Amino acid sequence: MYMKSQGMITDISQYDICRGAVRKMDTREEMPVRDTEYTIKVEADAHAESAVFSPDGQSFVTGSADGYIEVWNAATGTLREDLSYQSDNQLMSMESAILALAFSPNSALLASGAQSGEIKVWKVLNGTVTKKFPCPHKNGVTCMTFSADGTNLVSAGYDGIIK
Repeated sequence: MYMKSQGMITDISQYDICRGAVRKMDTREEMPVRDTEYTIKVEADAHAESAVFSPDGQSFVTGSADGYIEVWNAATGTLREDLSYQSDNQLMSMESAILALAFSPNSALLASGAQSGEIKVWKVLNGTVTKKFPCPHKNGVTCMTFSADGTNLVSAGYDGIIK
């Protein structure tokens, strides 16, 4: 409000407080959502609780009720066998259902949030954990997202907390 009152900006809704600058407008043309060309069937006890596309559009990831995280080829709908840990059946996993997923802007990192309240950040290329937050939420993690520069992660949970 101060900057608006001083004439430094005209529209406060366009000001990004994290960057300290006016947001740049996205000039890309919006594309319509299209139907998928494939269907993936999984076991009932392993149903997907969350899914997210990578920013580069090459992959999408599912987090399941049994705690497993799988990386899929977005063009074919098949598991990414080029990721050695997946081809060796060593999937990324957590102790409880995966309720939330988020990619870093460069598609290199994946954050997963579980029903237990735990959060892990993974390197997608090798499936290793780079950061673990044991229980930032007392109950399940409902959503999360990386900052535009990929250095911060915000999460929210059933406990009513945003961190």
